[in-house]
Amino acid sequence: MESKGVVSRRKKKMEHMSCYCGTGTKMFTSWRYQNPGRRFLRCKNHKQSGGCGYFEWYDPSMCNQLKNIILDLLRKDVGDLANSDMDSGVDELEELRREQEQIE
Repeated sequence: MESKGVVSRRKKKMEHMSCYCGTGTKMFTSWRYQNPGRRFLRCKNHKQSGGCGYFEWYDPSMCNQLKNIILDLLRKDVGDLANSDMDSGVDELEELRREQEQIE
C-alpha cells in the first residue's frame, strides 16, 4: 500500500507533465455517468478556448459493477441532502428575520 506522500508526489509529477502547448497539465476527476470518480489530465489552459486539447486518462477504466456502486453512492448522498433538515434551517432563519424586523 502506498503512503499518502507517495501518491501526492506522483500526482504533482503528473500535473507537471507537458501538454501539447507546453503549459503543463492539471488533474481533474470525472463525475459523468460513463466515468464516475475517474481521474484525468488536461491542459491547464483548458478554460481559454479549450487550451491545446490535451487529454489523458490517469486512472484505468472501471468495470460496470464498480461504476454502479459509485453512482448508487452518489445518488444516496444527493437523496440524503434532499431529506436533511435544511428546511428547518430555512424556517429558523425566517423566524430570526421576523424577530429582527419587530425589534427595528
